[in-house]
Amino acid sequence: MLKAKILLSICICLLIAAISLDARSIFDRKARKANRKHISILHETPLTEKEKSLEKAIAEGTAESESGNKQETVVSATASKKKPGKVYSSAKKSKKIKKAKKVLPSLRLLYEVSARYDSNVYGYSSSSISQYKNNQNRNTKFRHVRSIGDEITRVSLDLSKLYGRSGNHPTRVGVGVESDIYAYNPINNEQTYSFYARHQLNKKTSLEINYEYTPYHFVKYLLDTDIPSSSDDRYAKAYYKINKVDAIARYWPVRDWYLRLRYRFELDDWNGSFNERDAVKNSMRLDATKSWSYGAVRAGIFYDYSYSDARAHDDDPGQDIDPSYGQNKLGLLLRLPFYRKSRIEAEYSYAYRSFTSQLSIEDDPLHRNRLDRIQVAKTAILHPFTKNSEWFLEYVYEDQDPHLKSSPGDSDSEPYLGYIKNIVTLGVKGRF
Repeated sequence: MLKAKILLSICICLLIAAISLDARSIFDRKARKANRKHISILHETPLTEKEKSLEKAIAEGTAESESGNKQETVVSATASKKKPGKVYSSAKKSKKIKKAKKVLPSLRLLYEVSARYDSNVYGYSSSSISQYKNNQNRNTKFRHVRSIGDEITRVSLDLSKLYGRSGNHPTRVGVGVESDIYAYNPINNEQTYSFYARHQLNKKTSLEINYEYTPYHFVKYLLDTDIPSSSDDRYAKAYYKINKVDAIARYWPVRDWYLRLRYRFELDDWNGSFNERDAVKNSMRLDATKSWSYGAVRAGIFYDYSYSDARAHDDDPGQDIDPSYGQNKLGLLLRLPFYRKSRIEAEYSYAYRSFTSQLSIEDDPLHRNRLDRIQVAKTAILHPFTKNSEWFLEYVYEDQDPHLKSSPGDSDSEPYLGYIKNIVTLGVKGRF
């Protein structure tokens, strides 16, 4: 009886061992299959023939090293399960995870330092320049002018931080400051401070909000209608501060096409002598660019439509002005290689600006029934001297040609009349 019980116990133990070994074998086969599937998904490509043969050899218990020598026989199914994980999964998986979690450059500093010469800093008409050269009105409307042309030094800094990881939709937030220092007319010195946030919705679309503040923007000495006409000097210093907010949407529908829509809200707060010019401006701008590439040469054409609602309101009748306008602009772009790593960039644009003032000719003679034709030509040579920096030499020609169907009536109020400018700039720009 005892022998029968012992024999029965041995049989039960053997049966349990057989069942457990069979279950373990099934589990190991499923684990290897899942591991191969994991590797394939991880690399997003099928296993190579070499990897398949090595997986098979490991499953059978032996595998060859890269040098061709036999590795140790895998004794247990547990060891065979761990080896392919070590050879393929762990290293490759950690590499993939690191790539997925790679953080884009967080902090970025953009800079520009330049010196430029502007042949007509105040945008004077040819008649006003002749008056200045002939020593006319030097003690009245030209009292601030030390030179018609001037040399301006510009320093611009932009510090931003990127929030987001590679593959996500990053957002860049930054602040900037720009300072212009005039050599001969220091009354024009000014600084602009800015803040912006730019979010990349997807590969084709981005949104941006931008705020700029200029505490002091000098215009010139203008005729002050509040001063009695009997006075010998009716000119007063004119300047204002600017608060400006831009909302910008950029879109790349297909390759070589670029669209941009911008809405701008602007507050212009003039000094006490010219409060009648205070204005709340709303403007919209839509531009589309199409470009073509021919090797290293790139050419493009663009169209730009903008509308500005800029009417200024004053409590006194007859003091309102309305420089609101609609504008159509066409332009050409060109970029081509130059000596070594240098390149040449050129741009030409022609704008047709129609002022929309509904005030009477007597109240607003400078804008009623006025049409402007504006031509701008730019060319620049750029050459990189480090990985992230380059120097540039730029020339700009600007010609604003107004056509008035009525006489302005006051030849001294020329800030809105035609002018010609020639600007040459030499500088460096880059990023850290």
